[in-house]
This record gives sequence, structure tokens and C-alpha cells, in this order.
Amino acid sequence: MTRALVCVVTLFSVTLSLTAQAKDAEMQCPIPAHGGLAFTVPAGWKAVCGATTADPPSGNVKITSVKPGDFELLMTSVWVTPAQRGNFAGANLKTIVQSAGEVLLPGAVETSLVLTELSSATSRGFVFTLTDKSPGPGEFKYMMQGTVVTGELVVSVTFLYRDPATSHRASALALLKGAHQGK
Repeated sequence: MTRALVCVVTLFSVTLSLTAQAKDAEMQCPIPAHGGLAFTVPAGWKAVCGATTADPPSGNVKITSVKPGDFELLMTSVWVTPAQRGNFAGANLKTIVQSAGEVLLPGAVETSLVLTELSSATSRGFVFTLTDKSPGPGEFKYMMQGTVVTGELVVSVTFLYRDPATSHRASALALLKGAHQGK
């Protein structure tokens, strides 16, 4: 049994190390009947397409660093009907993100919310960054959260990290700006 366990652990380790790319890589995670969320995974990051649902059409993505526990980028993409899309346009989107952030302020070091606008040829959205007042053991202290719209998809984003000076935050923002709905 020990020999079989060593083989399984070795195979699992090899599989995990192959998921991290030596250079940036394009990836698309499916949204049932609506293409998928396409984005560029930075070198050294691991991305996994998670569960999808058909009603509403949606999918999840989890992206991590090759260094365990360094950060997590979680994205949930939901296809919205044409009738719902106006709810996520312009000032409405900003209000949605502002409201979500204000709910979290009591547990944050910050006393006010600063929204950062994301805008590119393929996506638009808003994010905010907060610091946890009292993170528990092993929990992330910093969080960037927001919503991005690309094509017919609304993408809820949470980026959790430990080091406020990390370059991974800028890479996560670039990933979000470049995200688009694939066919």
C-alpha cells in the first residue's frame, strides 16, 4: 500500500507542477451554451475551471500561485439575458460594487471605500481593496473584490493575498482587463 500511495502522490505532484506555465497562456473556462470566459494566465500561475451550471448559465475559475497560499483569484461568470444587461451598465455597475464594498467595511481597516475603474476594449468594471481588521490564522489579510462585464457575461471577482506590495495584484488587474467572452 505504501508503494501505491507513493506512486499516487508522485503522479499528483507532477500533475500540479505541469499546471503552472513557463510563459503566459490563454485559457477559456466554459459557460454552458454561451462560450466561456477567456483570459490570459500569467506565467507561474495555475488556473482551474470549476463547476458550471446551466440555469443560470455560469462557471467558476480558481487561479493560484505556484507558491502555496500566496494568493487566490476567484471568478464566477454568469451569462445575463438581454433584458438584464442594463442592470450592469455604467453607473449601475459602479453602484453594485460600491454597495458590496460598503457591507464589508465594518470588518476592514479602511473606513471608506475607494473604487478603481477597469476599462479596456473587452471589459469594464470596478474593484475595491480592503484590509481585514483581524484575519484568523492562515487567512488572507488583503482582498480586492469587484465586478467586471465582458460581452454577455458578468464576472464577480475576489482576489485574496497576503503581501500588500505583491506584484500579483497588478497582474490580476491586467488579467481582468484582458478577459473576454469566448465563443
